[in-house]
Amino acid sequence: MKKYLIGVTALLCLVVISVPLNAQEKKLSFNPEISVVLDLVYVGRTIEEEEDNVDDTYEDMELPGFQGSNQGVFNRENGVSLNNVELVLSSPVDPYFDMFINFHLFEFEFEVEEAFVTTRRIPYGFQFKLGKFKSGWGRINSIHQHEWPFSDTPLIIAALFGEEGLQEVGAQVTWIAPTDVFLQLGLEALRGENLNSFGTNGFTVGDEEVNDATQPNAWVGYAKTSFDVGETSILLGSSVMQGTARGTDDSIGVIEEEGEHEHGVAVDENEYEAEEKVARYESSVAQHVHGGGDEEEEDSDDPRYEMDTQIWAVDVTLKHFFDSYRSLTWVSEYIQRTMKGDLFLVDGDKLDFEKTQGGLYSQVVWRFAPEWSSGLRYDLITTNDVSVDNEDLDLENNLKRTSWMLDYKPTEFSVLRFQLNQEHARELDGEQKQVNDVLLQFDMSIGAHGAHDF
Repeated sequence: MKKYLIGVTALLCLVVISVPLNAQEKKLSFNPEISVVLDLVYVGRTIEEEEDNVDDTYEDMELPGFQGSNQGVFNRENGVSLNNVELVLSSPVDPYFDMFINFHLFEFEFEVEEAFVTTRRIPYGFQFKLGKFKSGWGRINSIHQHEWPFSDTPLIIAALFGEEGLQEVGAQVTWIAPTDVFLQLGLEALRGENLNSFGTNGFTVGDEEVNDATQPNAWVGYAKTSFDVGETSILLGSSVMQGTARGTDDSIGVIEEEGEHEHGVAVDENEYEAEEKVARYESSVAQHVHGGGDEEEEDSDDPRYEMDTQIWAVDVTLKHFFDSYRSLTWVSEYIQRTMKGDLFLVDGDKLDFEKTQGGLYSQVVWRFAPEWSSGLRYDLITTNDVSVDNEDLDLENNLKRTSWMLDYKPTEFSVLRFQLNQEHARELDGEQKQVNDVLLQFDMSIGAHGAHDF
């Protein structure tokens, strides 16, 4: 398969460079366009029954059943924080390819968020992308954080992929159909290194050894269409992805006392054996969370999993224009993930491990003046079924968050946003606690400034 993909890519590159140039393409400017985006935020956060060390407490809180849900990067600490600085460079490479690079500069870190090339001259509506990029699946995954109408990631996306969404090294091909109605199909082959839903590194637990995943480890496909009905634009999309997952799960909790785990599933005599395995799983997780070893160590004895991952999503967007500047936009997206495989415990047991988790976000944004808009968003994780050795862990469903925001955009280069959140989703030591956020965000950009996605 890999040789086939390489051969097809090489053939398409030959097709690109064989098409004659027109006069306009010969006059392309090859000087890179450079822009810088500054994202500053003030956070005022309170946590139910927690008055001291709010930042440390929030860092320890997690969405039950979702691996890595406490590993956020945005809006983490009370007070004024630098979320990130984006340094963007883009330019035609030549008449055949464009290059785009986006660096993320944090206060003490530096990372390449995106670095890819795209083709300019593939005929029949095709375009190819190669490098590290934000996947085109779903409604907002490919949109950069500073372009979102809210200051944080929808809850279900953060739970399944992390706050920065799905961004991977790989290849993408898209096709736009030659029809009156916009129709785009996309296919991606990715490394699949996202630790929330995938993972490529093999491991050894006791006598059990799991090899590294074969590449590509994740496949993504999607279809998007849009059309107008009077003064209303409608966008519809559906996405699927499949891959394998390898990692360490610290998302369930710890055993509190013999015979009952912290999520309240009692052990009766008829179910003792299954519950004992659940307890040993949770105790293994506790060993990892509270000092059982380094998760990056190849031969760690932490509990590990090897699973198959399937994810699907559907989204709808309706945008009604009242006049040239007033509009009302409704966006909703539902995402569901199923993971099935094996869990490897420190005592040598290999247990069946399964997760079925899904949820949605729905948001309405009203632009009521050229510089002003306001919006309301509702996040809800509706399904959170996790089982070990066919024993349901009875985790909390209906994890929710409500957000309201008010935007002021004096120009296209600056945004001031006030946002309120109330969340009933995260747990601390097995107990759900209400989290309230007051956010004041400042987004400023200089340099070349491309059009935002619709």
